[in-house]
Amino acid sequence: MVPILRTAAIVGTLVFCAPVCAQVYVTGTGTLKCSDWLKAREDGHGAQVDLNIQWIAGFAVGHNYYAERSKQVIVDLNDIRFATDKFCRDTPLATLMLAAAQYVQDAGGAMASHNKKR
Repeated sequence: MVPILRTAAIVGTLVFCAPVCAQVYVTGTGTLKCSDWLKAREDGHGAQVDLNIQWIAGFAVGHNYYAERSKQVIVDLNDIRFATDKFCRDTPLATLMLAAAQYVQDAGGAMASHNKKR
């Protein structure tokens, strides 16, 4: 059952940002939909929200590892929470990976692939 869910989540991610993001492999929290984020926030599932925030923070730190010094971003957990709330309200069918990429871009990092011209 898990491989089917993982495949469905990956396919969902690829459909949302294809063709630009099609080369990105995502697993785990990054495959969750923004609607899942919003529901967890609504239902008061603080531990789940905190885990998702940590995943997004890890995504941003990974970006920093490879980015030039001038493109590195300050990772702030409260900023991630607010930025993800906004992104997910605006695009509930997007994934948390795309929310993370948008956070990095908005914080001064690399342009998110889903924002590049196709």
